[in-house]
Amino acid sequence: MSPTADGSQVREFDGRVGEVAKAAAAAGIPIRIGVNAGSLDKRFLEKYGKATPEALVESALWEASLFEEHGFGDIKISVKHNPVLDRYNYGGGGKKRQPLVKTRDISVNMTAEFDATALADAVLAETPMNFVATFQGAALATGVETLQFVIPCLYPEGEIPKSNGDDLILQNMTFTGLSNLASTEPMWVVVRTSDTAL
Repeated sequence: MSPTADGSQVREFDGRVGEVAKAAAAAGIPIRIGVNAGSLDKRFLEKYGKATPEALVESALWEASLFEEHGFGDIKISVKHNPVLDRYNYGGGGKKRQPLVKTRDISVNMTAEFDATALADAVLAETPMNFVATFQGAALATGVETLQFVIPCLYPEGEIPKSNGDDLILQNMTFTGLSNLASTEPMWVVVRTSDTAL
């Protein structure tokens, strides 16, 4: 809600909050305040840049304070922020429902071995990830024979990676590799079969 110059919208809204608080108190029932990342007040989106946990909490507390100003404190707060798993991440440029036109994508299916919560945290925070797979062969005068694949920007699809403390986890995962709109190519393949640096 954006207030008008004379504050009339604010007064009207506050009056309605007062009526609801009074009716709920008379009936002896709590009021549920629901905050959803998809419909977050634009003021908090502007302040935090996106629907962060901090933005959701501040929004919920602000709404609760409106009722508390009318002497009503029997409040239940519900906060919902489901990770978006059906969109593509473009190197910090925000998630899109479909890859951009003329942007190449690569599908990857692999069994990932990981520990701690770093992978799950990266997915939930929508952090762009890259992928580097290095295969080494015979020894050279300097270094070894190497075949290396590099995908600058990966977006995991399907199930959120599990977390299990410091224990190793094996999980089959599907990724879509995307150009991050900064790298020259969406995928690099490097081959070293001589004493030439990678």
